Parts: sequence; C-alpha cells; structure tokens
Amino acid sequence: MAEIFKLEGQTEVKCKADKFFEIFTSKSYLFPKICPEKIKSVQVLEGDWATIGSVKVWNYVPGGSESGKERIEAIDVDNKLVTFDLLEGDILKVYKTFKATLQVTNKDDVCLIKVTLAYEKQHEDTPPPTMYLDFVANVSKDIEAYLLKAQDKAVEDSVS
Repeated sequence: MAEIFKLEGQTEVKCKADKFFEIFTSKSYLFPKICPEKIKSVQVLEGDWATIGSVKVWNYVPGGSESGKERIEAIDVDNKLVTFDLLEGDILKVYKTFKATLQVTNKDDVCLIKVTLAYEKQHEDTPPPTMYLDFVANVSKDIEAYLLKAQDKAVEDSVS
C-alpha cells in the first residue's frame, strides 16, 4: 500500500473567520481579483462554487504557471473546514495523489488558517510540497488585505 504523507502549516490573518472561509468556498471566483499575480483564473466545470462534488479548474502561479482540476470532497460550514481533492494538473506530475484541507478558526482578534496537505509521492526522493503551503499562506495574506480594505470601505461609507 502506498504511503500517504502529511504536511501542515498555519497562518494568522486579521479578519473574520466566516468571511475568510466564504472566499475559499462559495466566493472563490474572487481569487483572480484578490490576487491576480498569483491566481489567474478559476472556473466551475461541474456543480457550483461550494457544493460537495463540484469541480473547478484553477490557473495559478506558485513557482511558475500551473493549472489544476479539483473536486470539493468535504465541507463542514460549522467548523469552517473544506477538503479539496486534486483530479488533474501540474501537481500530479510530482505527486500521485494530492488533497488539501483548510480549516479556519477564530483566535482572539485574528483567525487561524490551518492547511493540511495529504499526498503520495511519485518517487521516493520527491520533496514535500512546501511551496504550496507557502503559496496558501501568501494568498491568505492577500485575502486578509482584501477583507480589511472592504471593511474599511464599509465603515467609511456608513460614516459619510
């Protein structure tokens, strides 16, 4: 039986957990607007933006130009947890299987983004996918900036 490896990372962001989670699930169409230098496009192929079984295609730039087709495997809205299973794409040239789980939790004045990558290596000497953890951390900071800007604009609009 193949060995499944796990790699975990955490990032803190200064925004509401529910808003952050919403972007990763039902509003992922906003990614090209939020971080156009990192995510070029995302489109739904089957289903919708946030239903289990839905399939999306992403064009992104973690270390070059890559694409990937993912299926939403699980969503737990109450616990702000979502799991994506990669079906096709550049990552699968290096890893036989690749799943990403993202969980968002409130922690004092911030929210904690925990990412778990579960993967099976193509070859024994294949390195862990740390580049993708870094990519999610960087995208998380872009989402934070986007949400803080939207929050500031809402406050500004309510005052004027």
